[in-house]
Amino acid sequence: LLNTNRLNICLSNTKKDLNVFLRLLIDELKILWHSGVETFDQSQKNNFHMRAALMWTISDFPALAQLKGWSTKGKCGCPVCLGSVKGFQLKNCGKPCWYGTNRIFLNENDSLRKKGPKFASTERAVFRGRMSGEYEISTFNHLQFPPPGRLTKQRALGYGKEHNWTSRPIFYELEYWSSLRLRHCIDVMHTEKNVFENVFYTIVDDRFKSKDHNKSRMDCKELGVMSGLWLNNGVKPKARFTLTRPQLRQLCEWVSSLNLPDGCCSNLARCVKMDILKFHGLKSHDCHIFMQKLMSIAFREFLPRDILDALAALSNYFVDICSTILVRSDLELLEKSIVKTLCVLETIFPPSFFDIMEHLVLHLAEECRLGGPVHYRWMYPFERLLKFMKDKIKNKARVEGSIAEKYVEEETVNFCSYYFKSNVGTVHNTVGRNEVAVEKQDDSILEVFRYPIECLGKHVVRYLDDDEYFIAEYYVLLNMPEVQPYIRYVYFVKKFIKCTFESCFNYPHFCVENTHLIRVQRPKKSNQFSRLNSKFGSRKRKHINYILY
Repeated sequence: LLNTNRLNICLSNTKKDLNVFLRLLIDELKILWHSGVETFDQSQKNNFHMRAALMWTISDFPALAQLKGWSTKGKCGCPVCLGSVKGFQLKNCGKPCWYGTNRIFLNENDSLRKKGPKFASTERAVFRGRMSGEYEISTFNHLQFPPPGRLTKQRALGYGKEHNWTSRPIFYELEYWSSLRLRHCIDVMHTEKNVFENVFYTIVDDRFKSKDHNKSRMDCKELGVMSGLWLNNGVKPKARFTLTRPQLRQLCEWVSSLNLPDGCCSNLARCVKMDILKFHGLKSHDCHIFMQKLMSIAFREFLPRDILDALAALSNYFVDICSTILVRSDLELLEKSIVKTLCVLETIFPPSFFDIMEHLVLHLAEECRLGGPVHYRWMYPFERLLKFMKDKIKNKARVEGSIAEKYVEEETVNFCSYYFKSNVGTVHNTVGRNEVAVEKQDDSILEVFRYPIECLGKHVVRYLDDDEYFIAEYYVLLNMPEVQPYIRYVYFVKKFIKCTFESCFNYPHFCVENTHLIRVQRPKKSNQFSRLNSKFGSRKRKHINYILY
């Protein structure tokens, strides 16, 4: 039974003691683990005894602090390091900073640990790894936590200096919880968004969101680092990583003119204010696309090479951990490479740039190695579900009832629509917004031209130049199933048999997997490229030798 007095205290504020709200969930998880429940199997048409276990929790970073019982504020804010790697508070900015802590994660014999022109001291501390569940139990078992409630601000002894435990985690009541390696997942969606905003708004020198401001320059002088960024009689010198006004105008014009594929992201042009040269309203998925696909291109003409290389390495890191297929050996290399990337960034950006989000990036590759692809552990589906639920609110005075009533109504309509005829338009047979329903297709046409689509907006007639025609033609050729036997043959010839062109179709079973870039070897005494060379000239012959598979 729930303690009603305790429940009345905490109902008004879930931050004080979330364990009260999780009690019912924990009791049901115990039943699923010990005795199980009778469940009906729709495919087999019979009942079976189902048991279940909780693998990990998925939440944003503030909610992770409540679920774990470990505060994510202050110098011990990392829920993975648990105080073994501590930040420090900047004197002028007044915020916790993890500047200089990245070298702790390097190998003991790494050259970046030594004192040199980029680092003022030698780093000898070593990260001891992710803490086990038994170790966490030993750290909070001897602590005495204050009773829950809104009126108390008491903390356990040593809070903020030795630990950040705020309450005893209720999940440890589950017998198997302490044996799990990954218990609370760091949300990649919000981490990537926050890291991108720190990088992007610092480079464009946004007045309100930049990490490079006067107080940050004063902290540089206080720490004795980056003397080129120190204030000169109250004047802030221009940094190497910031854009000038003309460069910022070119960037805004470039983003405003972007035409990305349908469904790739939202309209980025709406996020640009050309009159004041500002960016605003970038959503999480916009930051995701910009971070992984556009950032290296956007700053390619504006920043020095060493800064571009560091930003490209950071962008490629997020691309790799967001892949649908992960290889353990690659993840182990990512864990080492991201540490060096952040060490290079420490020599570029001021200390105020390195908040808790830049520190959490170090643990993302390890969590991918323990928990698998991030698509099953990030907040995108839950954020979309919340948006789906919020759209159902009609009466703001009765939010929960309004959502429940609308949800039951939609479920009833969807269930009844199964009994309609196939020619009746329902939610189950609706085509996409740029697709059309075609009953029969002509098999004599190439497959790439048989996809039923309907163009959006008003069409405009325009002639393609040679470069655009070259790209369009090769995009069509490389996405045609009819051309795949030749591509497989070329790879097979280069790697294995070096045979003539006429034998390419003797190996249709050969499949190329995990190949991103294939160099095509032109067959001797073949006219396959004669038409292309005569059409595009010798200027583009070098492009013909590369095919993106």
